[in-house]
Amino acid sequence: MPNVIVHDSRLEGRSPTGSIVVGETSSLATLLGRLSSYREIPRLAIMCHGLTAHRGNNICRKNDLFGGFGLQLCATGLTLENVQHTQRLQGVVETIILYACAPAHTARGNGATQGDGWRFCQELATYTNANIVASTVIQEYRPFRGTWDYLSTLGGGIVNFGHWEGPLFKFRPGGAVTRLQ
Repeated sequence: MPNVIVHDSRLEGRSPTGSIVVGETSSLATLLGRLSSYREIPRLAIMCHGLTAHRGNNICRKNDLFGGFGLQLCATGLTLENVQHTQRLQGVVETIILYACAPAHTARGNGATQGDGWRFCQELATYTNANIVASTVIQEYRPFRGTWDYLSTLGGGIVNFGHWEGPLFKFRPGGAVTRLQ
């Protein structure tokens, strides 16, 4: 079965060939419906901005000290408020890789709030019954050239995330977390 890439077009760079492109007017429900129609997705790569403010008004920038408020994905974003809708992907996706800035970060004082990125990743793993791969720090990338690092099996890409910056974690359904680097 195929690996799948979802690219939110607000992340600068051309979409890799064959990816599902979404943006500020796309419906999260429509995207989840499309993904759930696949029989099996071994790896789902989501390329988008990480959020630093609830409601998606601010995206992570190089000088930000925190993230963890979810993903700038489709019109509504994907946050702790709506992560339960990803339950539609249960039994379809094996691993979801979040190519975004700091989705797993929880800044001091943000535990048990809408900015609890660790909890966001754990809930995403639970609702989808998939492994979630995410970082706690800002990710550097170069648009328009290069190849993929972690997802080399997906083929050449236009957006080059290169090597992961900082710690990288795998969140498993059931709550176990493993540091990958």
